Amino acid sequence: MNAPRTPLLPAPSLLHRAILRFDLRQALRQIDEASLAEVRLRFRNSCPGAYESKYWHLDGQLLKNLHRAWRLRLRHPPFGLSILDLGTGFGLFPFVCRHYGHRAIGLDVEDQSDSLYHLVTGVLGVERLLGTIRSREPLPVAGQRFDLVTGFAVMFNDPQGEPWGAGEWGYFLADLANRRLAPGGRVFLSFNRDRNDRYFDRETETLFRSVGGEIEGRDVYFPSLDPAVLGAERVTAVEPLAVEA
Repeated sequence: MNAPRTPLLPAPSLLHRAILRFDLRQALRQIDEASLAEVRLRFRNSCPGAYESKYWHLDGQLLKNLHRAWRLRLRHPPFGLSILDLGTGFGLFPFVCRHYGHRAIGLDVEDQSDSLYHLVTGVLGVERLLGTIRSREPLPVAGQRFDLVTGFAVMFNDPQGEPWGAGEWGYFLADLANRRLAPGGRVFLSFNRDRNDRYFDRETETLFRSVGGEIEGRDVYFPSLDPAVLGAERVTAVEPLAVEA
């Protein structure tokens, strides 16, 4: 039986924006801003790009992620969902999800214990999985299923540096449907433009629509993914999982 379709909420109204600003003040109280400032200072000379990153502007960045959570109905019951955020970076979306009572984990590439993302997510208390998303390989999250998988500023390339096409995305979605999503699980992806100045090619757009994807500009939302439609892709071995608390 197919999972019930859960549409995205529209952009917040003026009333709801006021509510989200209240949520923002509550979320900011949970952050040790002095510790974050210390982390930022570590990169002032060694990596000016990291020091000047837009993600340090917590008010705006958290509010953006609160809006995302609103549209995905995470401010509403049921709470306690299991959420995986791909390419989590600072971990602001998992942080917001946890603020709303969910268990959210960020997936990001393996890095050093003194890296920017490691230090920031540590201050925020965000749990991270370490692994690399590769074309036509399972996600490195063996043994776990999620109620929601998200990815913001998505742009995946194959080993030759070419943007993923319908074949790679078909494998990725089949992996999610068959092995990563809990019953009724959802997927939300927001794409960056590739070097051809497009979010994805026409074959990929056709694929997304054929399996129930709802496309709004850069955003693609799957209210459910039916394994029977996507088929069972062959699974290669999954590397051992590294976890950060």
